[in-house]
Amino acid sequence: MSASSEFLLVIGVPSYRYVITSNRVSAEVNGLLMDMQFARSEAIKEGRTVTVCTSLNGTSCANSNVWHTGWIVFMDINNNQAVEAANGGSGVAHPAHVR
Repeated sequence: MSASSEFLLVIGVPSYRYVITSNRVSAEVNGLLMDMQFARSEAIKEGRTVTVCTSLNGTSCANSNVWHTGWIVFMDINNNQAVEAANGGSGVAHPAHVR
């Protein structure tokens, strides 16, 4: 392997990792933005409050500001911060995948 090839590898590999990580972060941010827009749309359409919150398990809100663990979007009619039949039984769970 020539010195110029080695130089390109030394420079290129970290750059490539940065691009991959940057794209993953961008995808997660765009996913959250889409879920926020979905929540707004559903709130307007249904005339009800739609909750977007962090979640560790995909079925209930976590009391934290740590969004990298994932989030859920759902109508919380009984205000118990959990997706269940009383709330229409449906929600959107979005586990985050950024490392």
